[in-house]
Amino acid sequence: MDTFDCHHHQVKAPNFEDFYAMKVDLINQHANAFVSHLKQGYPEDELYRFECIQNFQTHWNLGTENLSQMFSHALSSTLSNRLWGGSRHSVKSMMLEFIAINPDYVRLAFRDLFTEDRDLVMRIDRFKVHCDELLLQLRSKDGRFNAHHHSTKSICMYLALRYPEDYCLFEYDVFVKALKKLGSTKLPAEYEIDRYMKVARIIHSFILKNGELPKQYARILHNSRFYDRPTLMMTLDFLQFVSIS
Repeated sequence: MDTFDCHHHQVKAPNFEDFYAMKVDLINQHANAFVSHLKQGYPEDELYRFECIQNFQTHWNLGTENLSQMFSHALSSTLSNRLWGGSRHSVKSMMLEFIAINPDYVRLAFRDLFTEDRDLVMRIDRFKVHCDELLLQLRSKDGRFNAHHHSTKSICMYLALRYPEDYCLFEYDVFVKALKKLGSTKLPAEYEIDRYMKVARIIHSFILKNGELPKQYARILHNSRFYDRPTLMMTLDFLQFVSIS
């Protein structure tokens, strides 16, 4: 069985034991099929994710005085709000509530989450603890709120918007189905977020070797509203395609 590895420039390179054997011929086969699929058209209802990345990259600034306005603009889309669960009882609406009562604590939580030289799983777990604490503070003022909606999945969303070349959305079921079809001999457990991201980066590095793939995305994302650099969102598209092929 052919195998491959890669080293990522912005994050600590995974050790060899973190690599997952996959059949290169299957990856090539699916990458070629995916290029053909993209040439037939890209679903317009999925373009919102690239607009979300662009808006986050444009507006994110924890140093701003008006944190609420910044956050509202950073998590925005003219196409769809479903990435953060809509405008009410959602990840976005709850974080805006947290900002209203304790903006400095919210700044601390995000700075810790986005500090790349710290362990990923520990950062995600601490962010959940920070949200738990903020919910307690909020409930002491307003007992209507029962949940902060910040799960591993939504926290990975923040990471994917902040560092789109390093992180993708956490879609574990899609991921596992795709890896099986790519001949993976070892699958990460659902709690192994760091391995999930490492494997996504490996696949990303490999499929970029198909020069047609970034060209197709450059064509699809030519509008200035969309973030058009190669990201792991593109890799997630590929894995979703593989999972149902």
